[in-house]
Parts: sequence; C-alpha cells; structure tokens
Amino acid sequence: MMTSQTSDTNLNIIENIISASASSEFYLSEDVYDHAGNKLLGKGYKVTPSIKDKLINRVLKKPLETSISSDSLLTSHDVYLEAEGLIDNNPFLLSFSAELKLDISAVKFVELAPLASLLLTVQRNNSKEAFGHTILVMLIARQIAKRLNYDANKTHDLTIASLLHDVGELYCVIPNTKNLSLEHWRSIMTHPIIGSSVVRQHMSYPACVHKAILEHHERNDGSGYPNHLPAERCSDIGKVLIVAEAFSGMIRRQYDLSNLITTLKLVNHDFPALQFNALIDLLSSLRKLENVKATNPILDHLLAQLKNIEEMIDLLKALERSHPNLKELATYLILRLSRICQTIYASGLTDCIELGMWEQIKLDEEVNHELFITINEVEWKLKDVFRDVSLRVIKDEVENSDEILKVIQKIKGGEQALPTMQ
Repeated sequence: MMTSQTSDTNLNIIENIISASASSEFYLSEDVYDHAGNKLLGKGYKVTPSIKDKLINRVLKKPLETSISSDSLLTSHDVYLEAEGLIDNNPFLLSFSAELKLDISAVKFVELAPLASLLLTVQRNNSKEAFGHTILVMLIARQIAKRLNYDANKTHDLTIASLLHDVGELYCVIPNTKNLSLEHWRSIMTHPIIGSSVVRQHMSYPACVHKAILEHHERNDGSGYPNHLPAERCSDIGKVLIVAEAFSGMIRRQYDLSNLITTLKLVNHDFPALQFNALIDLLSSLRKLENVKATNPILDHLLAQLKNIEEMIDLLKALERSHPNLKELATYLILRLSRICQTIYASGLTDCIELGMWEQIKLDEEVNHELFITINEVEWKLKDVFRDVSLRVIKDEVENSDEILKVIQKIKGGEQALPTMQ
C-alpha cells in the first residue's frame, strides 16, 4: 500500500512540473541516479514529457523534484509582489491595505529553500487560484500573528508554513471538477501528510514548520484531517494556520465584512480560541471603520513616499552588489534614504497603523497637520538627494550609467504634487 502511494505521488509531482514547464523552463540541476548508483540523466537535461519514459519503473536515489531547477524560480521578492497585487484586487484586503503593505515588506527577506521555490513556482504556473489562496492564507496568518505578538522568528516560520501548507496537493490526484469521487477525496486528504513529509525531509526549516503544515486542516472537535486531532492540541503556528486557512475560504466566497463576522461566530466552536479571537479582533477593528469611506490624500501620499524610498533602497542594494565601481555611491545613498525613512517612522504613522488608529489618522486635524509637515520635510530631503547625485554625475565624480539614471529617475519620481490641507 505504501509503495503504491509513493509511486503515484512521484508521478503526480512530475506531471505537475511538466505541466508548469509550459510557462517556465525546468532542467536538472544535477545528475540523476537510480538506487543502484547508475546514472540515468545528466545535469542540464531539460524537463519534458519524455522524461517519464526515461524514468519509468526506476527507483531513484532521491526524489526527482529535488534535482530540478529553473532560471525563473519564484523568489521571496516575487512572493512580495504577488501579495501586493492580491491586496490591490481583493475587496476585503483593500479595507486595510496600508497596514498589510507595510507588513509584507518583511516577506521580501523570507528564506525560500530551493525545493520550496520550485514547488511554489509549479503551483503558480498551474493554478492561479491555488497560488492566490496560498498568498491569502499567508497575509491573514501574519495579521493574526501580529495580534498575538509573535516575534520576528516565529512570524518567519509561520510565513514559510503558510506558503507551503498546500504543496502536498501537487503530489495528489486532483481532477478539475467540483464533483470529486471518494477516491479523489481520499487522495486530497493526504496532502497535509505529504506536504509535511516533503518539507521535513528535503528542507532545513525548523520542525514547527512541517508540524503546522500537517495540522492545518484539523478542527476543535477532532472532525478535521488527517489525524483527527483536537485543534487545541495543535502547535501554536498550526493553530494560526487552521484559522487563516478556513477564513481564506470564506473570503473567496466574497462575503462582506458583516457576513464574515456573522459566519465566524456561527462556527467559532470549530477553531482554537486564542487564534480565532485574534481574527475576530482584526475584523471588529475593520468594522468600526466601515463608515469612514473617504480616502485621506495626506496619508496616502506619505505611504506612497515610504514605499518609493524602500524600493529605491532595494535598487541600490542590488547596485551595491553588482557594480563594484558604484558601491561607494550606493552605500552613501542607502544611508541617506534610510535616514529619510526614519523621518517617516518618527511621524508615528506606522505606530498608528499597527494600533488600528485609522479614525484618528483620517479625521484628526492635528494629526493630519503633522503628517503634512512630514511630507514637506521628506520632499525637501529627496530633492536634496536628487541634486547631490545629479551634481556628482555632472562633475564626473560618478560614472554615468543606465543604473545611475534609474536611481536618479526613481528619486525624481518621489517628488509628487503635495496634497492640500483642507
């Protein structure tokens, strides 16, 4: 029985990688050997449908997917961009988009193992819906973690577990139909076990990550799967995943905020109390602001400034690594731009967002006045940086290049028209 399951699983992941190769080219990152040590395929071999014929009935030394790579594998920065796009296009997420976007900047620094990148790439290429669900679970899980005061390390592990919680589905037979047979349901219900096993055996993440993946479909009364474990007995990260995964399914049915809260209260007994209440706290804080519909141009402008400066810093860090002759300038500009970021942080904007003080930000005249002054200060500092870099280029102190022009244009782009005080 176990042997048959293992054989089927290997075939399914290979089929999914072959399907994903329609959008990305995959190749072997190392030689592939059978269990007896015979070389079957060489490094660089392109993954095509014919690879199944070459490996049929062969017992490999290690799973094939651990030897597959691509020049277009998903990176943590790609995950960040996908999350940002989802926030902009999901009505529920838009209701607190500023808070979400400030939070997900940390996702750019999440460490993705090579196999994690491969599996996420395959998921994204084959099913936008499944990948969108993955990103949504990650966003909700991080918000719950924030309300539970998780530290950076625990939040990082939760983020990884969220991103990988459904990779086991790539190893299962999931037909493109809503009318699943009993056999298909049995296959799907193994995906937490398979996903957890893949992460445990082939990725070097802490044990809490693969344990949470195993637990993400459990329920309080033991009616979940795969182990029928009462949710309250699951790990901390597993409990957050249980709540975030179930809630993401509700959002996909496009309930409005009031309906979401009502639905959750009807099923509250299914979920671990602490994590569930953190989600309810998030939704309740959003409902208080439903009547505050008007946008705040001052707040929006300051957030746009912060995002633009952070993007400039990322651009300069890449320049620092790739162009030794520009490293000194890049380091200098990173320092100056980081100080401008500190000016924005000192305004208390990020603290207000983290505490959910939207009403005060949108309606309090004194707070708006302080934000307006901060915008003027940031604009002045950006103009000074722009002049500094431009003069260095004009005086030939810095080599003129496309990369430098991109930096200059980006700095210049930060000088937007100031919003007016009402």
